[in-house]
Amino acid sequence: MQRLSKTTEGAAAFRERSPLMSLRQRSIFLLCDGQRSVAAVLTATAAVAATQADVDHLVAQGFLAAAETADAEPLPASAVPTAEDTPPAADGRSLFVEHWTLF
Repeated sequence: MQRLSKTTEGAAAFRERSPLMSLRQRSIFLLCDGQRSVAAVLTATAAVAATQADVDHLVAQGFLAAAETADAEPLPASAVPTAEDTPPAADGRSLFVEHWTLF
């Protein structure tokens, strides 16, 4: 069961809205956390017609890589961005969303 996680290059491409990452691929990228299997990610993104080819593209571009082993140290809490770390938009609105509620 293959698990993928985000790379630094992938995070930069996502943040900069790189044309090398389509909307489907951005959906896949968001869900690849090193915990979910590729099959689970593809199931979750089936509504946007994400395919294995999209996953392969993200890996080929260096945006996703094989997740570390279970022995790997988790990221420290300080590595996770917070609302305070995110600058406001030009119109003063915050671009950071801490919690999503699905109805």
